[in-house]
Amino acid sequence: MKNQHLSNLIQSLLFYLTLAVSGMTLGIPLAQAVNVSVNNFRGTWSAAANYHAGDVVGYQNQSYIAQQANHAQTPAPASLVWYLLAAQGSQGPQGLPGAQGAQGIPGIPGAKGDTGATGPAGPQGIPGSPGQNGTSAPIRVISEQFGGGIVFYVDASGQHGLIAALADQSDPGIGGIQWYNGVYKATGTTGDGLGAGAMNTALIVATQIGDNPAGNFAAKLAADFSVQENGKDACTGLASEICYGDWYLPSKYELNLLYQQRNVVVGFASAYYWSSTENDANIAWSQFFGNGLQYNLFKNSMLRVRAVRAF
Repeated sequence: MKNQHLSNLIQSLLFYLTLAVSGMTLGIPLAQAVNVSVNNFRGTWSAAANYHAGDVVGYQNQSYIAQQANHAQTPAPASLVWYLLAAQGSQGPQGLPGAQGAQGIPGIPGAKGDTGATGPAGPQGIPGSPGQNGTSAPIRVISEQFGGGIVFYVDASGQHGLIAALADQSDPGIGGIQWYNGVYKATGTTGDGLGAGAMNTALIVATQIGDNPAGNFAAKLAADFSVQENGKDACTGLASEICYGDWYLPSKYELNLLYQQRNVVVGFASAYYWSSTENDANIAWSQFFGNGLQYNLFKNSMLRVRAVRAF
């Protein structure tokens, strides 16, 4: 009997030492004595569990051992059912700081911040010395042969205006050339007014060239035209010649200006001429040089073309 009691006491002491290593403080009330051996550790106490004598539980940071089988008996230091094995001790002194760890890998750079406000303007610099007097640009007049053709419009400065080719680009033998390239479609070239013909022509060619890569049509005929300074000789590519290749199909407005100067430019037939101004997917604007009236005609109509360019 003494050996059995000694064995139980040794097991209890070993259990206390295990709890002490984990930071618990041993405490055995003088009013109680442990009269059971350790059975097993049941984890945190639960009111729903059934416990047997010798079961060890944790409750409110303290350890208890069941002295007898029980159910829903809350562990407490003065309980006859539970025996307080260990209570949480006071916090020990802070240990010495550990050695500094190695420096970590630098993080990814952050996003660039917003641009700051613009600073005040600096002082005005010293004025430069006056330049030499330039040569006055020549004043152009209507009916002047210039830039590969005949001037038929000039602005108020006399230095900018429009030039017409000296002859039609279309073949009069077949009555002219069609506006479309075999497919009725909207090209978005409804622009009119001075300079609108150049933009219209570029859009028409870009929009329609894919309909028939081998085909030809009014805007392309005007855009492909090139001529030397005298307005008659085709360009050969020699470095010594002056060649003009920036011709286009005039807008509806520019075509009417050309009609008004038909006696100055000369070479026009009493026939219909195409403009580059589109009305819709099927028809475009033209002008009859017999009476000056402008008409919407189907794009497959065979009309004449007179290219123009700006200066």
